Amino acid sequence: MTSTIISIRKIILTALLAASISVLSAQTTVTITDGQLIYRLSVQQLQNIHYKQTVQKPSAGKSKNQAMEIGVRIGTVTSITILNAKDTNRKQVIIPGKNETIWPWTNSNKEERFIMQDMNFDGNNDIRLLNSVDKFTYYCWVYQPTTGQFVADTILSKFVNPQFDQDQKLVYQNVDLPNDKKTQLYQYINGKFTLIEEDEVSDNSDGKTSTITVKRLTGGKLQEISKTQIPKN
Repeated sequence: MTSTIISIRKIILTALLAASISVLSAQTTVTITDGQLIYRLSVQQLQNIHYKQTVQKPSAGKSKNQAMEIGVRIGTVTSITILNAKDTNRKQVIIPGKNETIWPWTNSNKEERFIMQDMNFDGNNDIRLLNSVDKFTYYCWVYQPTTGQFVADTILSKFVNPQFDQDQKLVYQNVDLPNDKKTQLYQYINGKFTLIEEDEVSDNSDGKTSTITVKRLTGGKLQEISKTQIPKN
């Protein structure tokens, strides 16, 4: 009886150890710094596989093929802890919304998924987190010098793959739909994020031509300044 109890305990301990190792391997901490602040991201692997497909692969010693799932492993950032780089004192903890990211994070790809950049051109680094494996959209937080805290920017968070021109202090966004493509240009005017130009290329119903429509900010309103028909490539 005693030997049976010992065996059961060994089985339980082995199972607990295996589960612990599994949890550790599915979680990681990613550290990024800009010299002023340290950002520690808690990243957790999700169980699901994105773009999951089932394919058949030869099975050794068997006449039939064996089903195998292939796809992209997914992770999620559960928290962003922000520390002062000088004394490592904690300044802020951000809990992002639902996000999906390719797993795993590495030193070669982490700065493509979590970006430190001046997004409102005030001379301070802001931060953004890639939140979708399908679309280049980000959660964006803008640094507030008066409080030393990052505040969510709900406007920039709606942008698709935003591009920031630090010299011209302009923000670009490209919206690519099946039959409609737009390039939008934004500028901060009196502290307000303002759309100043939009170039749109849309396919016409004849299937042979497209229409280029250009709008610009004029007199405080975005107004159409030209519309041109061109042959489709």
